[in-house]
Amino acid sequence: VDFTGCTQLRLIVTVNQVGSGLLQARLVRNSDGAVIYETPTATGAGEKRLDSNWQSFANAVGQTLVRIQAKSSVVADDPVFRGAVVLVQ
Repeated sequence: VDFTGCTQLRLIVTVNQVGSGLLQARLVRNSDGAVIYETPTATGAGEKRLDSNWQSFANAVGQTLVRIQAKSSVVADDPVFRGAVVLVQ
């Protein structure tokens, strides 16, 4: 992602939460794992669309290779990844 001149990002992650744990997604810098943005938690099983809306961010400058991670607070409930979008402005 080219973050040059950008001040906001929007992270949209779609998953199937297979259990009842707290669900969270985050965008991390690939080179060192630094968290660029982390969504608030969502609850309940089923199809989920985590949308951060436009947020200010840190830890990303210029062209940066990123990873999207999604996890549940219950190890056996890790979500099934459906898709993700990272938007910057």
